[in-house]
Amino acid sequence: MRRRDRLRSRAVGAWWLALLAGVAALPATGQAPPQVRAYVEPAEGISETTSIRLVLEVEGSGNVTLSPPRLAGLVNLRVVGGPSTSHNSVWSNGRFSSMSRLVYALQAEGPGPAEIPAIELAVGGGSRRTQPIRFEVAAARGVPPPTRPPGVRAPGAGEPDVFARVELGEDEAWVGQSVPLAVSLYAAEQVLGFEFARVPSLASFWVEELEVDPGDESYRTAVEGRRYLVYPLKRQVLVPQTAGEFEIEPHALRIQVRQRSSDPFDLFSFGRGTTVLRTTQPLKLRVRDLPAAGRPAGFGGAVGRYTLAATLDRREAGVNDAVALKATVEGEGFLGAARPPELSVPPGLKLFEPKVGSDTRAVRGRIASRRTWEWILVPLAPGELQLPELRFDYFDPSRGEYRSAQAALPPLVVRRDGSPDASLAASGGEVQLQRRELAFIKPLRGPLRFASERVHRSSGFLVLLVLPAAWVPLGVALGRWRARLAGNRGLARARRARAVASKRLRAARRLLHEDDSATFQEEVARALVEYVADVFDRSAAGLSYEAADELLASRGLDAEIRRSFRATLESCDFARFVPQAAKGERRAELLREATELVERLERVR
Repeated sequence: MRRRDRLRSRAVGAWWLALLAGVAALPATGQAPPQVRAYVEPAEGISETTSIRLVLEVEGSGNVTLSPPRLAGLVNLRVVGGPSTSHNSVWSNGRFSSMSRLVYALQAEGPGPAEIPAIELAVGGGSRRTQPIRFEVAAARGVPPPTRPPGVRAPGAGEPDVFARVELGEDEAWVGQSVPLAVSLYAAEQVLGFEFARVPSLASFWVEELEVDPGDESYRTAVEGRRYLVYPLKRQVLVPQTAGEFEIEPHALRIQVRQRSSDPFDLFSFGRGTTVLRTTQPLKLRVRDLPAAGRPAGFGGAVGRYTLAATLDRREAGVNDAVALKATVEGEGFLGAARPPELSVPPGLKLFEPKVGSDTRAVRGRIASRRTWEWILVPLAPGELQLPELRFDYFDPSRGEYRSAQAALPPLVVRRDGSPDASLAASGGEVQLQRRELAFIKPLRGPLRFASERVHRSSGFLVLLVLPAAWVPLGVALGRWRARLAGNRGLARARRARAVASKRLRAARRLLHEDDSATFQEEVARALVEYVADVFDRSAAGLSYEAADELLASRGLDAEIRRSFRATLESCDFARFVPQAAKGERRAELLREATELVERLERVR
């Protein structure tokens, strides 16, 4: 018992050390102040006929929100649409983060300097200020005016003047390079609605869909001397997977438009609606294979421009303590299939498979990716270990050559305290499979005997006779009870909380003697977290340790129960990363503690 207490206190201590190290590194923990960005799209080549998008973003830990600001003092610009809003939330590695975005449609009033002054943004309960944005607007005659796509003729008399246009960001690209694609609708008539009748197959590409709002992002432009309202319909990023010449088939759209009557005496007609079919022009994209000359041995297919950062959650650790090594690669490009940076650990260090996380979003019409790998290192002997430099190889399409990003790691000092078990040292940390024999079914001894009596004389038959008289009131009561639960979602979840938690704990009990320690710990932790979420009608996805503790305290639960609840969750999290700390007897003890916690919480809630 004393040995288990030492292991438990060591596990909780390691968890708190990792938490304190994370607090010291604000970018890693997400506790930094919200990051605010303001930029325009496109970033260059803006003329007086270009549709300009002003993007305001805020990203940070917790549920950050962004309120629409007052756009005043614009120089040579006017607002023609927006804002369109979007909000994304992510729960990862015990941290909750979110990003809010506002998009305005702007139009230049003429050639010359343009400026968007600093904008005061209301972020949550505070305020942040963006940097001013200045750029030059070129004259329309200096930029080729938009024309009708090839093969699209001018409309005839009485024919709706609408057409669709598709544009590809690159005519030539490398394998793995992100290429933007945009579909727009040009309308000189009032558009009532649209739908895609045919979408080309893009089997040779990895396709990433980008957000678009046709109503808020619409703008006006002139084509061959006539004014059109342009609706952006679709934005995609194509990532070619193989080399060759590819033809992207046309998109087909069914467009509902309203036409004015040509009768000059028809003063009260608002026009009639009609549906027309429009197709875009086909596109060709030439994809070149990545050069074989100079290709590094560790190249994993990443194409773009990236940076690499690596951190250790601590500089000192004891023998058999868990140390987290996190590597982050981010930049412009697509990292969906990228391999982790090269990592070779010195002897005396146990390395576990990394946990992978990724984030992909659109910035200025391009794909910006971030991918993280988090390894767990367990030192097996004391001393100073010098970890090698991490290296990530990628291909830069703008330079046409392979490049490498490096990140150095500090030495790791391993203390002698916290020495591992003899069994762990002998096996090198490997999990040993225990053999189990089959339990055979016991055969029946003696002959079979059948006992029966007349049905109408049995007590069960008499019960069935009087049972219908009890069904009616029972059914009425059950119906009222179900109606009450249907009208009160929180009450229904609270009533089912204990049953759901018991089901989770039974599933964990079946895994008690299995080799999959991580699944066992996850089932126990999920049973406790979802029990609290059901009782208080909250989402389990965003329930952190602090939030659960506040909810329990709001019901007047004493501090001892709340400390036990948090300690059990922390033990589960630690054992998931260091399987050696979750032995058979510790699992049984952890399951017993979780079962008793649910019973105690059920009695006092």
